[in-house]
Amino acid sequence: MKKYGLVVLIFLPLVFLFPTRAFAEDSSYSCSVTHQTVSTIPRSFFGMFTPINRIPVSGDQQLKLFQRIKDSGIYSVRVQIQWHRIERVENEYQWENYDSILQTIESVGLRALPVLIGVPSWARPSTGPMARKIVIDPERYEDWQDFVAEATRRYGVNGGTVANVASDWEIWNEPNGENFFQGTPQDMVTTLNLAYQTIKSIDPQSKVWSQAASTTGLTGTRDFFEAIVKDGYFDVLTIHLYATTEKAIELATSAQQYLRENGNSVNKEAKLSITETNPLPVGHQCESVNSLSEQEMADIITNHYACLSQAGADSVYYFMALDLPDPSCSGGTVKVGILNPDLTPRALYSAIKEMITIVSPQTPLGDLNSDGKVDIFDYNILVENFGNPYTIFDYNTLVERFGT
Repeated sequence: MKKYGLVVLIFLPLVFLFPTRAFAEDSSYSCSVTHQTVSTIPRSFFGMFTPINRIPVSGDQQLKLFQRIKDSGIYSVRVQIQWHRIERVENEYQWENYDSILQTIESVGLRALPVLIGVPSWARPSTGPMARKIVIDPERYEDWQDFVAEATRRYGVNGGTVANVASDWEIWNEPNGENFFQGTPQDMVTTLNLAYQTIKSIDPQSKVWSQAASTTGLTGTRDFFEAIVKDGYFDVLTIHLYATTEKAIELATSAQQYLRENGNSVNKEAKLSITETNPLPVGHQCESVNSLSEQEMADIITNHYACLSQAGADSVYYFMALDLPDPSCSGGTVKVGILNPDLTPRALYSAIKEMITIVSPQTPLGDLNSDGKVDIFDYNILVENFGNPYTIFDYNTLVERFGT
């Protein structure tokens, strides 16, 4: 596995503009993975996102995709739960496709991070300047809460009626992008806070994640980000980082600083999650990406994970499991997937799996009696075997496994 150099983190102003440097240049910016790091990265740090329209419809292929993701060591998959597709007609629900996906995720042993998103046409304003735009009519807020409540009851880890797979809920996606939302920052804050109150009323232990403002230069990014931080209710602050690793570190660090300085009494101590990321520059520059060898891509992405961990992110969701369709690219795709179209692993998949095995072993570091915990019993084993040449654990191995 690639050895990583050390990076020094500096707090910088929150800036949502990226340079157009070449993708491959990221390989020169590296972070260290040490035994100190190993003992502090839980398996829940590692996530994967594949948009709903990229998840195979076939049951066998769907199962194969999620099994591959599980086998890589990834802990959680981010999946959209779309109100506008589930309740196209008021009071007529079609959950079947989502039920199948969430049940498959549960069956392979993954956790899900549902993204609750979308506005049916009947729940949008019918008159005025916001008529038919992607924003919830205030008179339909109760319908939004009903949808959030039903999703929580269906898929919540504490007694979900369909799948026990979600303990965390992300509210919306990139509200500063007109494809997802066309209201004001305050409209988005209201949407978030209503969802927060609804989810907590059903399962107080669930964690609510904020909307992730896109950081790819779309207008209004700061307005949405600042409003969410100042007035939003959430347990986890989320952002999307499509940037070189160096710029991603700068932005992740700055986002956390801004939250600590400007957050409210509910969210001020929230953790940070990067729910979409890869080191693509603005506009993707697909030919720069597609010209990389599989090993070059693997080195860049595993380093990206390591750097964001050191920057303080609590979890990172890579975008994406399969290639990104883009008709402007030769071949019609940007080759960012960890899997080939036939779901066979690429070098990137193997590198992520190796990295997770090293930095987040299934057996906790220091669990010398393999009971899944690191406690006084493990300490006693360490003391009893100190300097004993006949033990199956030599001293160096004990020290390494105990993390000291």
